[in-house]
Amino acid sequence: MKLEGDSFEVGLGNRSYDIVIGRGLSARLRQKVDNLRSSGHPVAAVVDSGFASAQPDFLEDSLGDAPK
Repeated sequence: MKLEGDSFEVGLGNRSYDIVIGRGLSARLRQKVDNLRSSGHPVAAVVDSGFASAQPDFLEDSLGDAPK
């Protein structure tokens, strides 16, 4: 599943990942997180305290109980 928005790849070989920036991504992100977890992949999010305090609903809606 590809998230819609502006994105770029952080190229780390087999540990590469995409960073996606856009509006309305929480539902799609939650679906991607759930798919990864259900297939046995660990999921965690790194966020700064400013974002965490400003966007607690987004974090809960998009990441559920993934470690933050």
